[in-house]
Amino acid sequence: MGYSARPICVDDLEQIMIWRQDPDITKWMNTDPKLTLEGQKQWLSEIQQNQNCRFWVIEVDGSPVGILDYFDLDKETGIVHWGYYVGAREHRSMALALSLELSLYEHCFDNLGLEIVKNEVFAENVGVIKLHELCGNRIVEVEKDAVEKRDGFHDVVHMEITREAWKALQAPNYEKLDLI
Repeated sequence: MGYSARPICVDDLEQIMIWRQDPDITKWMNTDPKLTLEGQKQWLSEIQQNQNCRFWVIEVDGSPVGILDYFDLDKETGIVHWGYYVGAREHRSMALALSLELSLYEHCFDNLGLEIVKNEVFAENVGVIKLHELCGNRIVEVEKDAVEKRDGFHDVVHMEITREAWKALQAPNYEKLDLI
């Protein structure tokens, strides 16, 4: 399979809206949004003008399957946060997850010269926590009852990978994405 990433465009917004409102996606995120196409257009305009974030559409063999992003980039401290989701269930795989995660770290550390890449994961999302640890992350904090959603409160695991950990990582073989 061929993995790639490209900047989001207006034509992607309806699909992104469908993915982002899918209960299978939102159950792992801090919000349960009710999105509109006009709201999505405003969001796209805002992120395109914001130098402290970057969003890409993930593609498998040329077909859009999800979103990869970094946000809250602080160039002074060298810290950024990141996330992703694969909306197309049939394309969720360990190979794609490794490709996304390791390509993003390579971009952040080697291209942007950052020092720390952070992420947050609901504590019950054990598989993703293990994936992040496999990719060099460490748990920094577990915040109890940090997010309230319709189904109750969720603990949030704060994780990070440092430049040093990235350099020391014996990364598994993965298909690198060109994150421009």
